[in-house]
Amino acid sequence: MGDRLAATLAEAKLKPVPSGSGNQREPDGKKPSQAPAEGPPAYRLPRFDPAWLPGPLRDFSESLARNLGAPFEMVALKALAVPSLVAGPFVDVEARDGWEEPTTLYVLTIAPSGAKKSPTMKPFTGLLMRAEKARTEALKLAHQSKLAELEEKAAGNSDEASEASEQLKALKKAGTPAPRLWATDVTDERLASLMQENGGHAAVWSAEPKLFRVAGGAYTKGGGPATDVLLQAYSGDQVRVERQMAGSIRVDRPRLTVALESQLKPVQDFLEKTGHDERGELARFLMVSAPDLRGWRVPGPAVPQSHRDAAEECVQSLNRLPNGGLRQVRLTTQAQKRFEMWEREHEAKQRPGGIWREPCGWVSKMPGLVLRLAGVVHMAESVSHEGNIDRDLPLDALERGIAITEWGFVQACEVYRVSQENPVARKLDRLREVLSQSPGILRSELWAKLKNTMGIAATRHLSDLLEELERCGELVREMAPRGKKGGRPGERLYLTPTGSREVLSA
Repeated sequence: MGDRLAATLAEAKLKPVPSGSGNQREPDGKKPSQAPAEGPPAYRLPRFDPAWLPGPLRDFSESLARNLGAPFEMVALKALAVPSLVAGPFVDVEARDGWEEPTTLYVLTIAPSGAKKSPTMKPFTGLLMRAEKARTEALKLAHQSKLAELEEKAAGNSDEASEASEQLKALKKAGTPAPRLWATDVTDERLASLMQENGGHAAVWSAEPKLFRVAGGAYTKGGGPATDVLLQAYSGDQVRVERQMAGSIRVDRPRLTVALESQLKPVQDFLEKTGHDERGELARFLMVSAPDLRGWRVPGPAVPQSHRDAAEECVQSLNRLPNGGLRQVRLTTQAQKRFEMWEREHEAKQRPGGIWREPCGWVSKMPGLVLRLAGVVHMAESVSHEGNIDRDLPLDALERGIAITEWGFVQACEVYRVSQENPVARKLDRLREVLSQSPGILRSELWAKLKNTMGIAATRHLSDLLEELERCGELVREMAPRGKKGGRPGERLYLTPTGSREVLSA
């Protein structure tokens, strides 16, 4: 036990504390009188530069991180997700003719339990709740005004009276609008219907990773992944769902924002169930593997009221944008040239031997992410300065979008590395378990048991695993006799650590 403790302390670069020293809690219940001699372990990934955030949210985010003693990276992603959620559905970035990118984001914070995930999210949730309340009040006033207008027309003798009466009945039947900006838990199919009810947009905002469990197939027959709407909405592709019970769902312009916080295990489970991101589910997320400050957190001063007010005003200004309909912003000439130059560099780095070869799914989304982030930064700053969105997206906003995306690439590499450290070992263990319970199982039966689970989404995945067991001398194959109808003989599989199936039958 002493050796393990010494190794742990050595890894954390801490010296052992003698019994009874100031770092121990005294018998009278007083707090330790001394802090650790050194700081937390070095964070080997690049840090998020506060200068990349929109100005109105930057001071609030820095003050909040200091107040909670939390990593700034955990706060920064929420500061980007809030404008995306409130106004992203109504602002698109025009890269060039035929290419328009929405300003909605998927963000993910990965950190261990007790790392201040929920406390860093709550202040931003408060901003969203007040925005939702303000939007509800505005829609209620507009609804009442429209009712009064139609009642006046319906009471008259003009030709419009009959039509106004019909509209009045329909408006009363629909009831008072009650917008829902986000949900914390929603199934794939319900997400589609929620977007339909909400004018095409929705959001998932949660300090828990349940969306991964749902998307991984928790509520689907057979346990297969349920990520179609999640994938379609990110790209803005039309969503058309036809169900026997739910009826028809149609969303022509879907816009979805996702902000999640999770420990590592749910992400690993999600990757295994979805075929290790072969369809790019995780590749759509701007992610952070946050530095672990547990044991070294020192809460700072309260967030100044001026910083709270600036963030509140920014969010409420963005919240009023839906009244003006869809806005399209375009890159200035300087920004366009810079983006085209970055695109060429990005393409070159994806060639064989390039530094951006993996994770290929995430890399392929980088140009679009640059534009989305630049749009989020631009709309949050311009609406605070001018009360509206400037149509021209400047070079500075684009440069920050590039910087955040390149920072995010390093983070994505770390998330993929850590979350997929032993995926093959876990799959092989599961395969051994099934084979030991069913010696002589037909390959077709084995595929039926394992498909769409553990990341085995194609027969070639199963073939790779079986070949690995065979190389280890743990698998014996045997051709089964032809069936009574003379069909093609199947392949029977036997697990044996010694390479002999007789051991299992003994």
